[in-house]
Amino acid sequence: MPDALPTRTSKPTNALEERAWPRLDPAAVARLEAVAERQRLRGGHVLWEPGDRGYDFYYIRSGQVSIVDRDGNREVVRIEAGNFVGELGMLMGQRAFLAGETVGETELLMVRQAELPDLIATDGEIGGAIVSAFAARRKILRS
Repeated sequence: MPDALPTRTSKPTNALEERAWPRLDPAAVARLEAVAERQRLRGGHVLWEPGDRGYDFYYIRSGQVSIVDRDGNREVVRIEAGNFVGELGMLMGQRAFLAGETVGETELLMVRQAELPDLIATDGEIGGAIVSAFAARRKILRS
């Protein structure tokens, strides 16, 4: 069970975190909805586990997603509605090194990992936000 208080949240407190947790404008969210699968899940639903390959991209419409270090039994970051889940490893075909699970009732827009490169290539605004955010998140993880 993750700790009650997260180490980090998706609420930016500095310039690097602003890049890591961008907000998509309503038009971009509408375009994302057109290509994504909508999911409504209960709290505690596991989206992926450490070691999973090909984990999917999620935009959080409502609710939250917790990123959990299973080895340390702690929550690393809590991602809130209006943000998306993922990091550079997703684009490079790497295995997940942390788990992801929903917190409370959560509504997600899911884009399959195999379809994500096409989305990034065909929608410059969404693609730019994703790539920039993933790079910033990697930098935060290394700090």
